[in-house]
Amino acid sequence: MNKKIVVGGVKLSEVKNLSTHLLIDLEGVDYNLLNDMGAIAKTLESAAISAGAEIIGEIKWEFKPQGVTIIIGVSESHLSIHTWPEDNFAAVDIFFCGDKVNLGVAQRVIIEYFRPQSVRAEEVCRGPRRLAQT
Repeated sequence: MNKKIVVGGVKLSEVKNLSTHLLIDLEGVDYNLLNDMGAIAKTLESAAISAGAEIIGEIKWEFKPQGVTIIIGVSESHLSIHTWPEDNFAAVDIFFCGDKVNLGVAQRVIIEYFRPQSVRAEEVCRGPRRLAQT
């Protein structure tokens, strides 16, 4: 998130975060969507690529009798999900560093796949803030 500010009469062009961490709770999601590890992995991969991130690795785990955890490592950090099909719920993290990737695009791809009844999202700015003088 970049903001124009003035400090002590000196114009600063922007405040830049080192990274942004988006925490998303998806509620009211179909059980089958939350339990399909292959489709969920493809969705996270598509979200990463569509956002402009570079995938560097994946970890996938399928729980019995239901649920998955998937972590997609990207050079900009990671995307992850943990699902509770029995509760029609998923917790998603999108953590991107730098300004070459688009969090909003990744979020849209994920929400389009899961079609939740409700979405709760919180954006957390991580790291020191950078100021640039104009």
